[in-house]
Amino acid sequence: MRKQASLLLLMLAVLLPACGGGGTHRTETRPWGPGPMDDLSDPEREWRNALVVLPLRGSAGSMITVNDGGLAFGALTGASHATRWPVIVLIAGCERPVSPRLMRALAEQGYVTFAPDSRARLRQPLHCEGEVLSDLDRATRNLAPRQATINYTFQKLQAQDWVDTDRMFLIGERDGAAAVATLSGAGIAGRVLAEWDCLPTDAGHGADRVATSAASGIRNAAVAPVFAVTSAVVPTHAGDCSPFLGDSPHSAVLALHAKHSPDVLTEPVVFTELLKFLDRRIFR
Repeated sequence: MRKQASLLLLMLAVLLPACGGGGTHRTETRPWGPGPMDDLSDPEREWRNALVVLPLRGSAGSMITVNDGGLAFGALTGASHATRWPVIVLIAGCERPVSPRLMRALAEQGYVTFAPDSRARLRQPLHCEGEVLSDLDRATRNLAPRQATINYTFQKLQAQDWVDTDRMFLIGERDGAAAVATLSGAGIAGRVLAEWDCLPTDAGHGADRVATSAASGIRNAAVAPVFAVTSAVVPTHAGDCSPFLGDSPHSAVLALHAKHSPDVLTEPVVFTELLKFLDRRIFR
């Protein structure tokens, strides 16, 4: 009996503060701490949040997904373990994200397409102030972080056993194309520049044009050939990328005089020429 009375008093001691007028019921929670990705570098965050579109072996379709960090989705393509896929990495400009329509179209031609997500950056967001900065300003300020992302992405992809490391391509759009154009070119089978004329300034004309910014011009076109396309959407500045191609016989320039949609690479005439360029690099 004494033991039961003691137990009853202990229960009352616990319950009464919660029932009294001055007491509140509290649930202890862990304080907010760093999330699982907060300690990652910006290039790794872009990698882990990347959009991926896969070709599906035996069909004309494609599958769109997001990166799982380790790209452990090779079996989803329906291909054998020994299959090696050509890969296209897409770098968007500030104006708009990479087009899933373009990515699907390329995947349906047999390319794994991979688009790092710049919106995932935490430490150093890109400079994309459209009303304040020109395309050249944005390209120059974002050059180093974008190239760090490209280098990190290529390093990760080259470690995957399903990637054909001899057939890895880059596509850059608008000011994002500057990061693609000014890479060293090592390890890149070919580069595509969309709506970027390589030197958006009025410095020089024709063969006398000179690069006036770190984001201007093309580096090593002989090492990593270039397919460049511009339309009337982009203000022209004394021409196009041709003067920077030098003696690169495998590079090409397509200048459209009319205005086209922002997704210029999906225009039939452009997409046809794009595939020709890629095929020439695939079967070289």
